[in-house]
Amino acid sequence: VLAPWRDPCPRGVWMNNAKYPLSLPEVRHAINNLVNKEKAATVLYPWPTVPAEYPWADWGANDKYAYDDILAEFDLGYDPEKAVAILDELGFEPGSDGVRVDGEGNRMSFTILVPQVGVTGEHPIALDLAEEMGKVGIEASVKWSEMAPFNEAIQTGNFDMTSHWFCGNWAEPPLTFADFKSEYVKPIGELANTGFGWVRLQDPELDAVVSEMELLSPDDPAIEELYREAFRLYLKNMPGIAVIQTTFVMPFNTHYWAGWPQDEDIFAVPFTW
Repeated sequence: VLAPWRDPCPRGVWMNNAKYPLSLPEVRHAINNLVNKEKAATVLYPWPTVPAEYPWADWGANDKYAYDDILAEFDLGYDPEKAVAILDELGFEPGSDGVRVDGEGNRMSFTILVPQVGVTGEHPIALDLAEEMGKVGIEASVKWSEMAPFNEAIQTGNFDMTSHWFCGNWAEPPLTFADFKSEYVKPIGELANTGFGWVRLQDPELDAVVSEMELLSPDDPAIEELYREAFRLYLKNMPGIAVIQTTFVMPFNTHYWAGWPQDEDIFAVPFTW
């Protein structure tokens, strides 16, 4: 029997929010418009899954954190023409070799780091995004990395982009945004090993919202609007892109024992690890 189940951590793409020009929210949104989530879910991932709309698992328990009206406020879909329009408006024009540069000659050239563990789609997602970026004049390459140098690179800020997982607060997903507080950010070259400090997003407005959120119980009715505003600011900043829901499928053999979790009855987390 087969037991498919969602991992708590969607797969996603992260950007170094302290490194120009990825430090510009508009550039991060342009890259978001180059991520083909449907292709990632149905073609690039090893088995069928679904695109991620939120940076947390689409468990039934998380349905209460579905803010579709806020999603509708932003143009988040796969839209290369929109990406081109954003980059043109920012003044990143194609150079003689086709790679976009700003008015001071800074090239849009990035490396996407992928941790060399598992076979869950991070690498093909990165390769596809690099290809999409190349089509609009952004030079991008993909680099495998063992975990130790990968972790050192992201914690010290010596990276451009990554393709890996988005692991936040499993019990209270919107509280994940508290891990982006500016106080966790360190200058590039210094270890930022608290929360999502390694992404190096700094937004005083988000800081204020999540600081108030942390003081309230999840049962307090007043927290709902804080959840919503934190999510809105996350989308506005787009520090990282949730690409797909991570589906794993565990096989069980019923030759000797029956009653394993299976598709019709996932009564327990089926992962054996």
